[in-house]
Amino acid sequence: MTDEIKRKPANQNPWYVLMTVAGEQDFFEDKLHQRNRRYWNGWAAGALSDEDKAKLITEDRVPEADLAPLSDQELSEIKAALKERLGTDEIPAPGRGIAFKGTTFEKSLVCEGFLFPTYANFRSAAFSGYAYFQSATFSSYADFRSAAFSGDAFFLSAAFSEYANFQTATFSSYADFRSAAFSEGVRFDNAQFNATTKFKDAKFSTSPPAYFGAELHQETDWHGIKWPDVPKDSDAARHHRYAYEQLRLLMSDQKKHGDEHFFLRMELRCKEAEGSMRRFERIASKLFGAFADYGWSAGRPFRWLVGLCTFGAGAIYFCEDPNSLGRFMGANPADALGLGQAIAVSLSNVFPFLSLGRFFLGEELRSLTTASEVIAGVQLFFGPLFLFLILLALRNRFRLG
Repeated sequence: MTDEIKRKPANQNPWYVLMTVAGEQDFFEDKLHQRNRRYWNGWAAGALSDEDKAKLITEDRVPEADLAPLSDQELSEIKAALKERLGTDEIPAPGRGIAFKGTTFEKSLVCEGFLFPTYANFRSAAFSGYAYFQSATFSSYADFRSAAFSGDAFFLSAAFSEYANFQTATFSSYADFRSAAFSEGVRFDNAQFNATTKFKDAKFSTSPPAYFGAELHQETDWHGIKWPDVPKDSDAARHHRYAYEQLRLLMSDQKKHGDEHFFLRMELRCKEAEGSMRRFERIASKLFGAFADYGWSAGRPFRWLVGLCTFGAGAIYFCEDPNSLGRFMGANPADALGLGQAIAVSLSNVFPFLSLGRFFLGEELRSLTTASEVIAGVQLFFGPLFLFLILLALRNRFRLG
C-alpha cells in the first residue's frame, strides 16, 4: 500500500537539478551522462573524508577524477542550472540527506556510477522511464519504500553499504539486481515484481533478503548468489531461517523445486544453529547434511557407497587371509577367500536385497570370522541407507509435480 502523499515533479527538486546539470535524458547518452556524473560526484564527495574517498578509488567504485573538488567554473554552472529551473542558486549541502520522497521522474533517471554519501530517500518516488542505478554507491541508508518503477529498473553492480529498504515497492517492468552488493541487509517485504527479475551473482553479506508478503515473477534468477554465512548467534540464525523459509514458500508456489530445495537446505542449516532442535534432531540433521546435502546430492552418498564396498571388500579379504590379519582372527586356511570372493561378499552385504549370498555365497558367508561378520553388519546397515539417499536425491532433482 503506497503512502498517501502529494507527488512533485522532479524538476522542482534541487537534487534532481544537481543530477542533470548538463541536461536531462530520455535514453542513455554516455557523454552527457559522464558530465552529469562529474557534477554530482564532485558535489557528493564534499561529504566524505579522505579515507572514504581513497577506499572508493581503491575499490574502483568511483573514478578518482570524479571525486576532485568542483572548480569555480563547475560551481558556476551548477548555480546557473539551479537558478534557471528553481529560481535560486543555493546548492544543497552534501552532508544533508538526499530527498526524493514523493518525486515523479517523467524522464529516465540516469545515476550510473553515482555516489550517494548520505541518506538517500526515494520513498514513494515514481519512475516513469528507465531507472539507471547500476554501479551506484549508497554509502548510507537507501530508502526505496513504496517506490513505483514503471520502466526497467537497473541496480546491477550497485553497492549498498548500509541497510537498503524496498518494502512495498512495485517493479512493473524488468528489474535487474545482478552483482549488487548488500552489506547490511535488504528488505523487499510486500514488494511486487511483475516482470523478469535478476539477482544473479548478487552478494548478501550479513543477512538474506526479506520477502515477506512479496510477489515474485516466475522468471526470477537466483544463480551464483553469495549468501551470508550461517550466524552463530541464535537470534540472528532464527531471523535468517525466517527469511529462507519465506523464500522456500515462494518457490514452492511457483513449482520451482530446485530453488525450493536450496532454500530448504539453508533453512535447516540455520535451524541447527539457532538451537531450537533437540540434541538428537540436531545430530541427525547434521549427519543428513554431511552425507547427502539434505537430500539434494546424489554424488555424495554414491561416493560413500563405493567406499563402503571397496573398504569392506579389502577388510574382509585381509581378515579371512590366514597369512595376514586372519592369523589373529582365527581364520581357517581351508576357508580362505580370494579377492574376487571378498568383493562378492562385500557386494552381498551392501546390497542384501539382491540375495547374492543366499544363491552364490552360502559357504563363504557361513565360514566368516567374527571380524568379517562385524564388517558385514556395518555394511548391511549403511548400504541400504546410502542407496536410499541416492534415490531420494534423484527424486528431489527430477520430480515434476
